[in-house]
Amino acid sequence: MTTTGPLITLDRLRAFGARRQGLGGPGFASVTEAVLGTGGVYGSSPTCYLSLAARIEGFVLADLDRELYDTRAVVRLRAQRQMAYVQPVGELPMFLAAARPGPKGVPTVLRQMGAEYADYEAAANRVEAVMTGREPMSVAEIRAELDEEHLRLVVALMTRETRLVRTRPRGSWRSDGYGYARWSDWVGEPVAELGEAAARTDLARRYLSVLGPATPADLRWWAGWTAGETKAALAALAGETTPVRLQYPDGDAEALVLSADLPELEDAAPLSGVRLLPMWDAYPMGHKDRRRIVAPDRHGQVIDPVGNATSMILAEGEAAGVWQGD
Repeated sequence: MTTTGPLITLDRLRAFGARRQGLGGPGFASVTEAVLGTGGVYGSSPTCYLSLAARIEGFVLADLDRELYDTRAVVRLRAQRQMAYVQPVGELPMFLAAARPGPKGVPTVLRQMGAEYADYEAAANRVEAVMTGREPMSVAEIRAELDEEHLRLVVALMTRETRLVRTRPRGSWRSDGYGYARWSDWVGEPVAELGEAAARTDLARRYLSVLGPATPADLRWWAGWTAGETKAALAALAGETTPVRLQYPDGDAEALVLSADLPELEDAAPLSGVRLLPMWDAYPMGHKDRRRIVAPDRHGQVIDPVGNATSMILAEGEAAGVWQGD
């Protein structure tokens, strides 16, 4: 992609991006609005709560619990890169079609189990039978009734295939141990099926809306797609996007923005104030190239070698890492 499009300064890029993510200005008004506006909040505790607290004025833990467990307007599922996210129930057809694990992720788990898919399928059927008509059960509770080898891996793969869903944590709001329910019992009606190509186009549009402007490499990183899938999704959006140049101190980058968002991007005013972001927050995890939030010489303070973002202080659009010691 070669472009002579508008030049976007780093200050404007940071201001626009942070505001789109609810980290500047008024933020978001509700949990569902925040989940939509970020492209999904990382689902594990305590990140899911802390990411929302950074974006919703007056947020309390019960706000997310109500949406997850009472109204069930949002749900935990394996979405982008097969990571655990909180996503809106209304968007499930898009996410399940565009981010479905497919054949690539399954063999890895099966190799860990030393099993064939038919063995896993039989074990998953036994797990579902034990859970039928029951309240959500932890892995330990399932194991107490079903002496299943590799049970934790079976449950993990069942969540990837949307046969099981994570429900309430067992313990405090910071606990990452969950009860599980059958997907059909928790979500209700079967999720409508959407074609994968159309779903990827919709997800690419959503991505550029909440995390644009971005490069094809950024989208590929975020979505967990192949180069071909990324190229096809962006080609389908060609009539809705405008190429821009992102101005970094060490060299410009070519990127795409939704054409409807370009005026707001070009007029974005510098940010002020501070936000505290948890590990794996949606904003720093949204791009392969993290120069928009942290200078290259401080990259290692914020991002680990495989791309995970640590807890950070976001001040006027730029991030500094928060030491994770005892």
